[in-house]
Amino acid sequence: MDRYGIGMDTGGTFTDAALMDLDTGKVLATAKTPTTHQDLQLCLDRALQLLGQNKNFDAKKVSLVAVSSTLATNSIVEGQGADVGLFVIGLDKHLELPVAGIRQVTGGHTVTGEEETPLDVEGLLEGVLFFRGNVDAYAVISAMSFANPTHEKVAAKAIQLVDPKPVFCSHEVSARPGFDARAATTVLNARLMPKMQAFLEGVSLTLAKHGLEKGLRVVCGDGRCMDAEEAVHQAASTVASGPAATAWFGAGFSEKGQALVVDVGGTTTDITRIRNGSPLVNTEGSRIGNWDTHVPAVSMYTAGAGGDSFVRTGRKGMLTGPERVVPLCMAVEIPPPSEWMDGKDNASCLRAVAGNRESNAIYQLLLSHGPMGRGKLSDLAGLPDMVLKDRMAAALQKGHIESVGFTPTDALHVLGLLDFGLKEASLEGARILARVLDMKVEDFCREVLSRVAADIEDAIIDFLVRLETGKSFSAFWPDRRKHEILEAGFRLKGPLVGIGAAASFLLPEVARSLGTELILPEHHGVGNAIGALRIALAAGEMRSNHTA
Repeated sequence: MDRYGIGMDTGGTFTDAALMDLDTGKVLATAKTPTTHQDLQLCLDRALQLLGQNKNFDAKKVSLVAVSSTLATNSIVEGQGADVGLFVIGLDKHLELPVAGIRQVTGGHTVTGEEETPLDVEGLLEGVLFFRGNVDAYAVISAMSFANPTHEKVAAKAIQLVDPKPVFCSHEVSARPGFDARAATTVLNARLMPKMQAFLEGVSLTLAKHGLEKGLRVVCGDGRCMDAEEAVHQAASTVASGPAATAWFGAGFSEKGQALVVDVGGTTTDITRIRNGSPLVNTEGSRIGNWDTHVPAVSMYTAGAGGDSFVRTGRKGMLTGPERVVPLCMAVEIPPPSEWMDGKDNASCLRAVAGNRESNAIYQLLLSHGPMGRGKLSDLAGLPDMVLKDRMAAALQKGHIESVGFTPTDALHVLGLLDFGLKEASLEGARILARVLDMKVEDFCREVLSRVAADIEDAIIDFLVRLETGKSFSAFWPDRRKHEILEAGFRLKGPLVGIGAAASFLLPEVARSLGTELILPEHHGVGNAIGALRIALAAGEMRSNHTA
């Protein structure tokens, strides 16, 4: 009997899916649909519906489903997650971590594992009573618990006698020294747990709806896989799962084993390096948000440049990114750009995101009055400009409202290179912005694509220089392209492997500038979904061989 597998990836802009014959490795069907951040089940369901339309789809033959997601990364960046009460045992140290509160408790061990000070259980229980009712989870870190975790284990049992909320201990996620990194790893796992649990419950329900009830695996950022229960309790391990899936997909397309995999998404471009046929992995731990952790993850660089980068004008001319906006061509039921866009201060249209139960004044104004430009919103809100700006930023970050504007995707529509959206809206926006810059519309659109390609090229150079020196080339020479007499260029010794729907439009110029070959594999538009499945398949084969 044929064995099929499904790979799925929920990205910042699109959710991708792929159906593969596990015995031959042949991709039988693919799907791409916009990610619905307010309810991820909707986009997962839609992706499976699209796969189900293919004649090859047979739920009974599917024995493996692999999922990668930006959920953990986005939650950290956006400051979302559970309220965590942190207990620090045996060390009086200031920690800058995203917690509701910190309680210091005496106790701890020496580096050789001997008890240095008895655990103050009474003080611990006082702390639990202080936190109870105000936190969703607890994190516990004890001095030298990597040598002896006894105090953490006792603390966890004591906490749960008083409050049944989940408890996360540092010895469960790290067996290495490094107090700050162990603390950050523990807290982030505790903070991400409810979101990951809700997401994976939604995934399971959606899969069951389509008759897919077995073989769910969750991709980790270092190319490992977990089952759903493990992923809930080690949610931080799923950070960078999307780039990991992309890297493992791209790794198979360099004959000499050396390459850069460049995934051009809507929101960002992720860059990973392939060496000796495999992605580079930070086995000692990675930086997640503002914190160094003991979470292993693929070595990567993320640039705020993609198909949905915000294009507007400023005092120095054209500006691109790093903010993401909904492309004009994809935004239905908004006023035409001529009603709100002037190419200067008013370059975006704001609208409420359906499905939110938010009392935020900005959200309520947009919900009751409909989409509008910033100028009109400012008039209706009656708030000082800085206050309005801060509240808009907060609402955008939380996903309560979204911004619509001109993007590279719109430029591709104007130039006739894409045709899946509202071209007239793209053209109208291009005319307004081109007029401000005194450019022809087509020249303006070509310049948009060149600017984003240059941003991606700079990110590639910065990534490689950081890998070798630990320093930023862009910080050393931020205006290298503008020097009046000196020009510096770089050449890559390995190819670029392009992933993502926009790769075929933005990466050819990057490859030419870096003097290298561009490889665009078959199905590169959904390479992350295929990569997730390949990781899970390889992990399953390794597990089977080990068992045998």
